[in-house]
Amino acid sequence: MTGACFRGWSRACLAFHTGDRFTGWRNDVFVGGLAGEQLVRIRLRGSEAVERETILSGIGRVRAVTSAPDGFIYLLIDDADGRMLRLEPAG
Repeated sequence: MTGACFRGWSRACLAFHTGDRFTGWRNDVFVGGLAGEQLVRIRLRGSEAVERETILSGIGRVRAVTSAPDGFIYLLIDDADGRMLRLEPAG
């Protein structure tokens, strides 16, 4: 799911992670911000946010974030180079 609004964010995109590459993050929400130029992971319990972690910051305007069928999380960065980033597990 991309392009949805998240309360408290201005011009943000979000994705629910359902892949198998980051099992500790399964079913967490990833929010990318245009103005904030960051990617944040939010863990929900029901409708309440119980954990928040900034994964990346200062990376440029995050135009889109998605949890792809290959299990990775992809970001589209809105800058002069038009970068696409793929998050990979550490190690």
